[in-house]
Amino acid sequence: MKKKILSLCILPFLLPLTSCAKEVTGTCYYQDVSTTFAYGNLYLKTDVTAYNDKIQDLKIDATYSPSVWARVSASDATKLGEENVFTVNNVKQLDGSDAATTTFAKYIQIGSTVYEGHARTEDEEANYSSTGEVTVYSQIGFVGKDDQKADLTRYFSTLPTDTYHLYPRIEEYYTAVTSGNIKILTASKTDKSSTATYAASDVKPAFPNNSPLLSGAGDKFAYFETGVASLKEFFSGKAINFNYLTPLFSDNREGTASENHALFKTIDGTWHYNTYQTEIDWNDASKVADVDNHWEDLKLSATAFSLNDVRAFFTSINNAFASVEYASVR
Repeated sequence: MKKKILSLCILPFLLPLTSCAKEVTGTCYYQDVSTTFAYGNLYLKTDVTAYNDKIQDLKIDATYSPSVWARVSASDATKLGEENVFTVNNVKQLDGSDAATTTFAKYIQIGSTVYEGHARTEDEEANYSSTGEVTVYSQIGFVGKDDQKADLTRYFSTLPTDTYHLYPRIEEYYTAVTSGNIKILTASKTDKSSTATYAASDVKPAFPNNSPLLSGAGDKFAYFETGVASLKEFFSGKAINFNYLTPLFSDNREGTASENHALFKTIDGTWHYNTYQTEIDWNDASKVADVDNHWEDLKLSATAFSLNDVRAFFTSINNAFASVEYASVR
């Protein structure tokens, strides 16, 4: 499995807090390039309710990429016609069975925008796509060099100018998918040189347990709900002041400690978090020796959740919290 590395910004954690006299809720949408979820990228909606500068409540849910809901059955592929579908080899099946050649709708609509799909090659936007993200969907009619709209995964990872880190593009996608504002289309031309027209088919997007949300998938993805409950317990009553510098996301420490100390690591099969090491002088041997006494158990299974999952959770929680706690980003 190829390891994917996300490029993260330094977020404004050192801005002065504005104390909240009442409960306020911030929401962040985020793309989780998971390396343990076998079916593609996940799109998180994270709600953080704060009171007096501390987290009072936390809710996280997720929806799927088109690599899940644009799959079509053999009978539906026949309905659509071979010109309106494409296949991808070695795709993990949603029922848990062995990987197999899988058919996808070639044309889909998200909101009011039409996209055309093809099988993802190994080097296409590797930093933005998980191992299970086997498709690429590009906006129809878009012409441009190296622009995000050539691949939805990159488009979602890029913030519009002068926008705080709440990812409104992902919000639009999440809202469209969870409200049913997505379609499987067919394309037709009057002749080879004419512009195609697109029409909604009677083939419906398919979801595990007929729900667009992981929380509605039943036992299949119950581990996700268990993980969210663990995070809610961990963050309850806490104020966030995390130092999110990219090197701190490693799950091991290599080279000089001052350059490669870890923010997260696995201990006995679960993820642990350590804020102490972001605050110490790494030239002080006594402080360095005390680092391993400060690991906090997140109670997140390291088998179920990858490092990418953990930092997606933490980053979206921080961004949502900051959006209501830091006056400069409100």
